[in-house]
Amino acid sequence: MQQSILQLAIATPDDPLWLAPSPAPAALANLRTLLHGLAASGARRMRALAPPQRDALLNGLTLGEAPSATTVLPAGLHGRALLAEFPFGRCDAALLDRIAGWSEAHGDGHLALTPGRGIALIVRDESAAKTLREEAEAAGLIVDPADPRRAVAACPGAPACASGGTPAQADAHRLAAAFAPLAGLGATAHVSGCPKGCALPGPATLTLVGRADGRYGVVLEGNAGTATDLVLTFGAVLERLESVRVRPAPDVASDLRDAFREPA
Repeated sequence: MQQSILQLAIATPDDPLWLAPSPAPAALANLRTLLHGLAASGARRMRALAPPQRDALLNGLTLGEAPSATTVLPAGLHGRALLAEFPFGRCDAALLDRIAGWSEAHGDGHLALTPGRGIALIVRDESAAKTLREEAEAAGLIVDPADPRRAVAACPGAPACASGGTPAQADAHRLAAAFAPLAGLGATAHVSGCPKGCALPGPATLTLVGRADGRYGVVLEGNAGTATDLVLTFGAVLERLESVRVRPAPDVASDLRDAFREPA
């Protein structure tokens, strides 16, 4: 029997730090060691560790190279398969129950999770696949690779998270609509309910950082931990995005700097 090989990565403020591939039992033992070390450090997440703490945690473990990139199919129909993504990676029990019903009504009762934080369903024929796509779209799932919500990351925010100062999920839906022209040009956005930036540790083209007063700090080309002097209501953020005009030869970074320049 062929032994499974696993490869672990440690989150850092920049890029993941990969360990060397190892047999599954050894990899799981290393994972236990890492988690116990994280718990003992008092940090809430790996990327919050200071470099000396991270070095101590990795002592005795062998570092490796990042695995080669794999091809990820976009959301949508692929023959008899439907790949549907959850908006901002969120799915509640009611939606999951509904998806299970789709798998029984249109397929063989099986479904699988995907790397794109969604689900894959295989149905009996292409006609059923089209019907399923329509049902998934009506339920709010992402079934179009051009959906602007795919360009926006968002944490649960308030009231789901005690640290959230703003309703990040609800605001992210509204932001995605206003951000669509920029998303089509490859720009990304992040709506974070607080400075921890749980949904996206790295930088985004536009990051909104929730505050206790319900407003957002605005960060361009940075992450949720980046300091900012520009603080706006969410309505003001949408107004400034509406001022951005997509020209024949747009410069997204310049257009956003102009839109979010002080004073209003």
